[in-house]
Amino acid sequence: MKNKRLHKFLNRAVAFVTAAGLALLPPCGALTWTGSIETVLADDAPAGYHYGASSITYNIIKFDNLEIFSDFTKYYHASTNSRFGWPFCEWCGECNDEYGNPNHWVTQAANFYGYYDTVNNKYVFTGASVYGGERNKVDNHCAVHETCNHDHGKSHESVLQEQDQPDIQDLNSWMFDGMVRYLGRKGAGMISLKTLKNNGCTFEYSRENGIGGTVTVTYNNQLVPNNYNIVFNPSNGNGEFSHTATYDSSNRNAGAASAAWNDCTLQGWYTGQNGTGEKVYDADGNAVSGSFWSGSGSSAVCRWNSTDGATLNLYAYWTGTVTVNAGTGISSVSGGGVKSVRSDVTITSTTKTGYTTPYWEQDVADSSKAYGSSYTFTMPGSSISFTAYASPKQYAITWNSNGGSSTPANTDVTYDSTQGNSVPSSVITKNGCRFDGWSDASGNMIYDSTGNAVNGTYWTGSVAQAVWKYAGSENPVKVYAKWADITGPTVSAVPSQTAWTTTSSVKITADDNDTLASDNAYRYYLSESSSSLVGGSWTNYVNNRNVTIGSGLTGTYYLWVKRVKDTAGNWSNDSDYHVFGPYRFDNTAPDLSSVKSTYGWFESGSTTEISFDISDNEAGLKSIVLKDVNDVVLADITGGAHSYSFSASGVNFYNIIATDNLDNTSKKMFVVKIGTPAEIPAESAVWKGLNNLELYQSWLPITYTIRFDKNDGDSATKVTGTMADVPAIYDVPVNLPENKFARDGYEFIGWNTSADGNGKSYANRETVKNLTAVRGGKVTLYAQWKDSSAPQLSVTPTETVNPDVENDAVKSIDVTITIAEKGSGLSSDNHYEYGFSTSITTPPDNWFEYCSSPAADSFSTTLNRLGSSETGFYYLWVKQIKDRYGNLSSSIGALATIASCHVYGVYAFDNTAPSGTVKYIENNATLGLYNDTLNASPYAVMSIYDAYDDVSGISGFSLVISDVNNADNRAEFSFIENSGSYVCRFSLYDCLKNFQDVERVNMSIHAFDRLGNTATLPITSYDFGTLQSGSAIHADDIGFLLADSSGYVYSRDAFRVEAYIENISHNSHGTSFMGGQKGRLRIYTFGNVHSICADFGSVKKYINPACDTHPDLEMTVIQPTHTAYIYLHDFFIPLGCASSTYTDTTALGFKEGGVQHRNIVYDVSGTLTDNIKTILKYNAR
Repeated sequence: MKNKRLHKFLNRAVAFVTAAGLALLPPCGALTWTGSIETVLADDAPAGYHYGASSITYNIIKFDNLEIFSDFTKYYHASTNSRFGWPFCEWCGECNDEYGNPNHWVTQAANFYGYYDTVNNKYVFTGASVYGGERNKVDNHCAVHETCNHDHGKSHESVLQEQDQPDIQDLNSWMFDGMVRYLGRKGAGMISLKTLKNNGCTFEYSRENGIGGTVTVTYNNQLVPNNYNIVFNPSNGNGEFSHTATYDSSNRNAGAASAAWNDCTLQGWYTGQNGTGEKVYDADGNAVSGSFWSGSGSSAVCRWNSTDGATLNLYAYWTGTVTVNAGTGISSVSGGGVKSVRSDVTITSTTKTGYTTPYWEQDVADSSKAYGSSYTFTMPGSSISFTAYASPKQYAITWNSNGGSSTPANTDVTYDSTQGNSVPSSVITKNGCRFDGWSDASGNMIYDSTGNAVNGTYWTGSVAQAVWKYAGSENPVKVYAKWADITGPTVSAVPSQTAWTTTSSVKITADDNDTLASDNAYRYYLSESSSSLVGGSWTNYVNNRNVTIGSGLTGTYYLWVKRVKDTAGNWSNDSDYHVFGPYRFDNTAPDLSSVKSTYGWFESGSTTEISFDISDNEAGLKSIVLKDVNDVVLADITGGAHSYSFSASGVNFYNIIATDNLDNTSKKMFVVKIGTPAEIPAESAVWKGLNNLELYQSWLPITYTIRFDKNDGDSATKVTGTMADVPAIYDVPVNLPENKFARDGYEFIGWNTSADGNGKSYANRETVKNLTAVRGGKVTLYAQWKDSSAPQLSVTPTETVNPDVENDAVKSIDVTITIAEKGSGLSSDNHYEYGFSTSITTPPDNWFEYCSSPAADSFSTTLNRLGSSETGFYYLWVKQIKDRYGNLSSSIGALATIASCHVYGVYAFDNTAPSGTVKYIENNATLGLYNDTLNASPYAVMSIYDAYDDVSGISGFSLVISDVNNADNRAEFSFIENSGSYVCRFSLYDCLKNFQDVERVNMSIHAFDRLGNTATLPITSYDFGTLQSGSAIHADDIGFLLADSSGYVYSRDAFRVEAYIENISHNSHGTSFMGGQKGRLRIYTFGNVHSICADFGSVKKYINPACDTHPDLEMTVIQPTHTAYIYLHDFFIPLGCASSTYTDTTALGFKEGGVQHRNIVYDVSGTLTDNIKTILKYNAR
């Protein structure tokens, strides 16, 4: 390649000579030409150098009959010692390939023919003619001469021009690949291109007759080190400046550049922006060893291999310090430290337990809040400090009296605060209970009985120093009155005493203000004494049911009932028994024992009145009737002395019948004799003592039959077994037989004269008599059954099932409650109620009726759309019901039975859409603000942090943008999940149809859960970038506002205008000007702004029409409009402008009826007029 370039150089030189006619000089004359060429062999200059101006001198002497001799011939066979000694590597055709064959060499005079192939840059041998023949090939033995490499060096790659040419037309004939060779018998040698460049070279050749000549080329070329232009961009809003560096030089290797930007730290100068690429200078402008400098600082030498005059663009790399502080409610912060200016910085906080809604606030006045635990911003051109805060959680306390009389007003408490640590001690009562304070559903105390906070789960400290420390998820916190049951059950017997009666139906009731214990023994004893158990036995009773006592008894008795207890262990009585009475029973007829069997003889006509001593010490006499033997009533002698005057002659038999007030009746026969005086025996007669004669009336007792009835009626459970009738005789006791009946699910508890149990009761195997006074009567005793099986209560379904979403959540559910009672029937005092609770141990606050008219035994009811207004995890509580015997219901599908309720679950309801904290970013980085070119596709980002839906799960989020004037013109963007957050990157300015004409848009963020619940989310923070001054751009700057607070719909301009001002005068930069200097206003527009203008405000009052140009930008239509566009407006500060900071220069952009404006801030200090005066002053001297 190097030889080729040298050929080209020589070709140009020869061509120049020929063109000048110099080739027509006489044959033996010398031709000399001297000239200069600026670039020769520039591609071969050493790294960092180029060739400067060159001079070349050469002489050409023409010879005729040129012949060539080569020193190569001495290496070959003696027979080749010819005046032609040109070696050929190969002949075509007859020649073989054997090296050293004498036939390979030409030994006779010959003419050689060839030409230079300029296309392929090689010489072509066309033939040889022995003895000077024509220019044609000889016997086809000639071929193109190729390179032959052997141990004698590199052979020629070309042949000479043919003989006897009129002149040497092409000096390239003497150039060989990679070297220049001396030709002639003086010996061969090589001159490299480098030697050629420095010293030139000489070609020698001779002819047969000894005439020789030379071609001398002298080449003088100067290597010049490259110079480079280094441009420094301070990246701080100020203008660029530059320096020059020279290859192989230490020029500008130290102190080359310096810059300042607020309190930022310059880290050095890099080939890429923001510290990318290679570092070339450190912060002090000293060289840094690398591909540009060899060595560092003052010892560095430039080693950048580039073309002369190349420009190296360097960019200042700035860092600032981000300080992060943990404020109230924050346990730790991260993300601070040294950061690259213009890089995205994310700072993160960790919220303390008990705090919520974290946010970041810049440590400057009037800083806006950025909500969320993390905040991402673009590092400004100054250090910046943020403090993270979080708000203490607020809790509402709601009160549940738990059956008490009243509750306090709802109370608010705050985490880490003493607020609410004492509540008014209201008067709250509950029958039979002591108020012990307030607790949560699990019994953890919150307030004591006086209303003061209790140190524990919810408060730390006590009384006035107590601080709220509960940080759980339950809000409001439900507190329940805590009652201590201090009242034992009551046991009553109705009636508690009686007057005289034959029997008494007594209802024995044990009751409690809470719940009776399940192991109570319900038994009674009928005693003849009120102080001891005498004459009776223990008998079971059914609570709140009637029992019959006193059957067959006469006298005063007392009812002893065993005491009972409640679930709190309170007994109904201090002693083991309750004693009721007296109960007075009279089952004995009046006493006729004083009635004599005979009263002797009486004289006719004399006094025959007889008084009877008849009494009844219990119920009292009701009537005394005197009858003759024929049962004819003679007289009612109830009143008075119970006497009667007998007058019937002869011996007569009489009956006296006495009945007490309870209809107990006794009868007695006696005889009275009335005769003539003569018939009356003397006192000493045999009749003496007749009045002691006992007479008996012959009474035959009746017989009757006792029958036994199964008493199963139409019940589904029939009684099995049989019992034979029992014959009975009046006044003769009989033992009832052992019960032989059996009934599934029931317990036999005795017999009763009434099927419904309201008649007279008898125990199994009890001794009875006189069940009827009807001769041949039939008495039926009905078996009494106690239902021993509980009612069954079932709920379907017992939980929510929805495998398509998390937690099997549903929006609502239909629940069927079924009650099956196969025994005694359902009690009339059941409460058919249900409710939902978030706890499996705490009953609901509110109860709802599910049946107002229940069937007597079994029924089913369906409750529709339960949970339709709830969100969370719930347990369904259904109150236990009981049958007529008090058996409480059971439920197979229940999780548990607690506090007389069946509990089912879990029921997961979700009627609330997901929530989250939304941040809106459309800042300098996303738009490319203040750069020379805008981002090709300006974009914005919506991010949702702390996204939350713990029931059915999050389905997704979307951003909806629509034209304010046409809601149908809308676009929707989906959020993508990214490490727990959701991100939506979108382009606002070209997303709608006919976006070129859309002035304002509505924006809303929609949240969806997996059940279809949807809601719009509020945008809690935003970052719209900064002005050129570094101040934040506010929401109202772009027309951003909350249009609909109920639906969180936001409105904003569908376009945006920002501005940037800079001094572009020579050696000037930044936002500082002198009067008369030139500036440039860059107006950045987004969203197809239709027209723009700029008003320079108070600067214009300094305009002097004679020398100033008006700086305002007149209304300018942008045609065609662009989604993103930079308009450049150059202006001059008036020469006489006062020194000041100007803040009222405004750039304005218009679209449809909307307008946005940005104020630009810059300084004016001094004027160029002063500089001119100074120059003139010194020049005048």
